[in-house]
Amino acid sequence: VPAGRVEITVSSVGFATETFEVELTSGELTRRDFVLQVNPLSLEALVVQGQVGQAEAFARQRNAASIRNVVSSEQLERFPDPQVPDALRRIPGVSGQPDRGETGYIFIRGLSPDFTTVTVNGSRLPSTDQEGRAVELSSIPSQMLESVEVIKAVTPDMDADAVGGSINLLQRRPTVRQLDGRIEGGSHTLAGGASLRGGLSYANAWGPWGFTLGGDYARTQRQTENSQFAWGNWQDQQVLNRFMIQHYPIERTRYSLNSSVQYDLGEGSNLFLRGFYSRYDTQEERHRMQFRLDSGTRVSPTEAAGARVIRQARQYTWEREIYDLTAGAEHRLESGIRVDYGASWSYARRTEPYRNYFEFRQDGVDTRLDPTTNRDFPVLQVVNDRDVNDPSAFRMMYFEQRLDDNRDTDL
Repeated sequence: VPAGRVEITVSSVGFATETFEVELTSGELTRRDFVLQVNPLSLEALVVQGQVGQAEAFARQRNAASIRNVVSSEQLERFPDPQVPDALRRIPGVSGQPDRGETGYIFIRGLSPDFTTVTVNGSRLPSTDQEGRAVELSSIPSQMLESVEVIKAVTPDMDADAVGGSINLLQRRPTVRQLDGRIEGGSHTLAGGASLRGGLSYANAWGPWGFTLGGDYARTQRQTENSQFAWGNWQDQQVLNRFMIQHYPIERTRYSLNSSVQYDLGEGSNLFLRGFYSRYDTQEERHRMQFRLDSGTRVSPTEAAGARVIRQARQYTWEREIYDLTAGAEHRLESGIRVDYGASWSYARRTEPYRNYFEFRQDGVDTRLDPTTNRDFPVLQVVNDRDVNDPSAFRMMYFEQRLDDNRDTDL
């Protein structure tokens, strides 16, 4: 800047813009403090849009009239859990029933899932259970949710059968334009097959209208193996009575679609139509070989003559479907009172097109237990000429087929 008199214009948001004169001397540093007059901003409108964050979820949890936990989509996305039950069991006081590497039914405060109600946007979900009224949530992906509420104390406005508590799933609602896509893959060492999971969702708003549309797909292949055994007493010594090894190949496939349409009436009021569809297919086999040493003659603590070997096979398919459609409105009156009303239809179906059981037996098998074996992993040997891996050496005992079809509707 050349020496002499210069003008400096100073401006800042929220203050009046002013111009000052400053005298500069060559070779010297000049310092000048500027004081601006406050000039408040005048705006036509300030609009903030966004999804429910975990901070808001904590506020809802803190201000609730009952004991509850609220988990937002922001937190759900941080969990490595693709399905709702796996995410729910991370909440204090909530546990899940394991089902071959995944979580099936949910227990709140240790009570049976039959005593827990499940709702979507406040709409009651029907049961997919064969014998009780529990809702199996494995078919619902956590990515379709805006937040999850777990209510652990029953209040007068809740259904009377929510003895254990209630789980309310809130679908994503239209906010700003958003496109969310994801794809994941993996493999299982025992299964030797690939697992795939992906989803795509889109949300947008035009004037008072807003909508969301999303879909998810997942396929997993798992295999489990285990061994079971039972010990008994023979001449005051513990002996192995039964030994069983099992193998379970499983393939699970899930599909889901969810959508929401909303019309903003202004002043905190809106009309909405929400719906979702989910399907969960399971194909499972069980291969079992059981050595019944107690069916033969005990020769020594480690040997049994004429034992029976049983081979069993089971194959079945489960298909679970859930439909839900809800229409309603929410109004916030000038007095601060919030009024909401709606109508909903939900339908659930759990069917087993087939469940087949086969059993084959072979008698006269002489066995010996390796005395140096680890008690937790016993090694059993066949010592005569019987071949327990030869199908022609077994006789068929029975074949059984079951068919199940369960349906439940809630209006």
